[in-house]
Amino acid sequence: MSIEYRGYVIERDKVHSLFHIHHSGPGTLPLSLTGLFTDERAYKTVIDAYIAGKELAEAKQKEAEEQARAIIEAQIKSDAVKFEELKKEAEEINRKRKGESKE
Repeated sequence: MSIEYRGYVIERDKVHSLFHIHHSGPGTLPLSLTGLFTDERAYKTVIDAYIAGKELAEAKQKEAEEQARAIIEAQIKSDAVKFEELKKEAEEINRKRKGESKE
């Protein structure tokens, strides 16, 4: 007998009546999901905890990427402002040099 729960296939051992968790698709099973479980509540708790941890890690990764993106955008804006300031300084220096060379 197989049961599917949140993307994982649960099979019951006919000899010992213990539950095994398997992937419903390709890939390896995380270590936290391996083992034998005595009842439905036990395997559901383990799967729920694994998925919650995975979702939390993904949320933290997304937040870190957004923060990095914001820092990069701020640096680009700051660099653009500095570039414009340097450009104005260079133009002023060139104007002064041209004025000196005419005299």
